[in-house]
Amino acid sequence: ISGIDVLVVLVLGILSSGAIGLMSGRMSLIDWFSTMGNGIGSMGELIIITMMAGGMLEMIRLGG
Repeated sequence: ISGIDVLVVLVLGILSSGAIGLMSGRMSLIDWFSTMGNGIGSMGELIIITMMAGGMLEMIRLGG
């Protein structure tokens, strides 16, 4: 996988996990989309926390 764009690898991972789950019968299409939505929600929270920490660290750097 070395040398492949990160976005392509992430999309392939999402598609392959969905295909495995759907073909094995362990999840439905609705379950798959629901799980992706929950993951996106969790990432949103993480991004907000990261931006707040970055802003605080920048204020500390500028303030000395």
